[in-house]
Amino acid sequence: MTVSLSRTLPREYGVDPLEMISVSEVMTEFSESFEAGNGRGEPAAFLDVLAYADETCRAVAEEMAMTGIMSMPVIDRENGRVCGSVSAHDLLVGRRRAVVRESERRR
Repeated sequence: MTVSLSRTLPREYGVDPLEMISVSEVMTEFSESFEAGNGRGEPAAFLDVLAYADETCRAVAEEMAMTGIMSMPVIDRENGRVCGSVSAHDLLVGRRRAVVRESERRR
């Protein structure tokens, strides 16, 4: 990093661990008996704030920060059904996993 660039960056530049973890890795899965929608397992089109299983934890953390919602249903993008939920606590667990992996890699 050049000296002038290092002066403009207020902190060390690095990859956000939440950018490397998908929601499906940290979410709480619902059992197969869970039925979304009207109780007949219909797609969850009625939900306003939600997360997709294949998106990054960082995207969900940003959505939580903007909306103030600390828990969201997780939707399977392929079939549009609710497959679980993700909370701020789940995201912190994911971040902890990434930090542990990074510290082990450095050893």
